[in-house]
Amino acid sequence: MFQNRDDARQFIAEGVVPAGKAIVIPGSGIATEQFAPARISPREQAKFKSEVGIQPGEIVVTMISRVIRSKGVLEFMAAARVARLDHPHARFLLIGPPDDDSVDRLSPKERELLKQAVIWPGPRNDIPAVLAASDIFVLPSAYGEGIPRVLLEAASMALPIVTTDSHGCNDVVQNGVNGFLVPVRDTAALSQAIGRLIEQPKLRQSFSISTFRLLQTRRVRRTSNFWFAKHYYRP
Repeated sequence: MFQNRDDARQFIAEGVVPAGKAIVIPGSGIATEQFAPARISPREQAKFKSEVGIQPGEIVVTMISRVIRSKGVLEFMAAARVARLDHPHARFLLIGPPDDDSVDRLSPKERELLKQAVIWPGPRNDIPAVLAASDIFVLPSAYGEGIPRVLLEAASMALPIVTTDSHGCNDVVQNGVNGFLVPVRDTAALSQAIGRLIEQPKLRQSFSISTFRLLQTRRVRRTSNFWFAKHYYRP
């Protein structure tokens, strides 16, 4: 059982799993009733924005992740610097804790530069409100993903998404349909894709509708236990 198509194809090609036995499931499941746009009131969104210093009318570009290099936080920082030159009304928001135990951790200098380029309040426990207050979601990951749960959560909140054309991430986004796929560690492509969405509210709306519709076809509320029982349990 695999959470993304690329891993399934690789295992089949290497002869580890027969083609007829490889099953791809849509992630490990999310609580879609919590990640519903209508559930978060405008007042809650405004409260969150006020807490982190975002002004009314600003475009919010959000990334949620552990703060390590392989998740693409340095690319997010670089893209923020470039994009804000042309779009000073855009605010880049990073939610997540540093991982001091990881060999992939940021240096103290990189952390300081990150704080200068983006709003980084650290981890939050109100992720549905964070996403509801956002206009664009970004995950420039180079990490070995299954299907990133945070992408499913962003999709459930009907956000247009910019992510990398990498394992798991490209299972959630169809390039040009509900978001943009960019090459891993390509800061120029990342900032260009984000810039297009900042500039074009109608494109954001189109991607938002497509994201929500695509998610409805994937039964992502089901947990991995459900899919395991469905395919492997025999009474």
